[in-house]
Amino acid sequence: MIKRHTNTDQTGFTIIELLIATAVLSTILLLVTTMMVSIGNLYYKGINQSRVQDDVRNIVDQVSQYAQLGNSDPIGVSSGTTQAYCINNVRFTYILDRQLGTGTGKSGVPQSKHVLWRDANPSPGTCSNLGLPDLTAATPSPGGTELMVPNARLTQFSITNVSPYSVAVGIAFGDDDLLCDSGFIAPSDCTITGVSAHMTTLINNAGAIAPSGTIVCKGTTGEQFCATASLSTTVARRLSP
Repeated sequence: MIKRHTNTDQTGFTIIELLIATAVLSTILLLVTTMMVSIGNLYYKGINQSRVQDDVRNIVDQVSQYAQLGNSDPIGVSSGTTQAYCINNVRFTYILDRQLGTGTGKSGVPQSKHVLWRDANPSPGTCSNLGLPDLTAATPSPGGTELMVPNARLTQFSITNVSPYSVAVGIAFGDDDLLCDSGFIAPSDCTITGVSAHMTTLINNAGAIAPSGTIVCKGTTGEQFCATASLSTTVARRLSP
């Protein structure tokens, strides 16, 4: 007869050990996922910030070039919330604090199909507030160009009318609930930390008004979709009238 011997020394993982290993693995996966999400947010934040900075730089460069090479001083006019600057044969028509888009903003204020429209000045050397391009139209005027990126808004656009000219442009990218106006309620609106009624107030909830302070990102959830940039320069006219 053949005797069979059973090895009773074999050991394996206990249920407790398996539970501990699963918990450690889950923790590692959670940390890796959180890290990847953070990296993705930083990436999109950088892309949007770079896009806004490039846009504000291009606008300042264009305005400065026209002001420098023009043979007349810039002239500013307005018609309601629509404003314009004419520099010789070029016109910049704009509206402040209105998001570029085709829908309605988070504050209930309608977006505008155009925010900063460059076209030919119909009366070179002068500027009229009559017949300014309709920025809510698909094509405000023939041959014109929109200078802003989608979902952005102008927070500042100014040109002094005496050489040397001071040119200042400010842009904010993002929805109303991601932005904060430092002068909307009180100067400390954008510096309050934690949960605050001021910080959660939409920048446009009093209507379609121009910003009264510096527009900044709140730094809340979704901040990767928010960016601001501003740039100013001084340029002298080369040609005498």
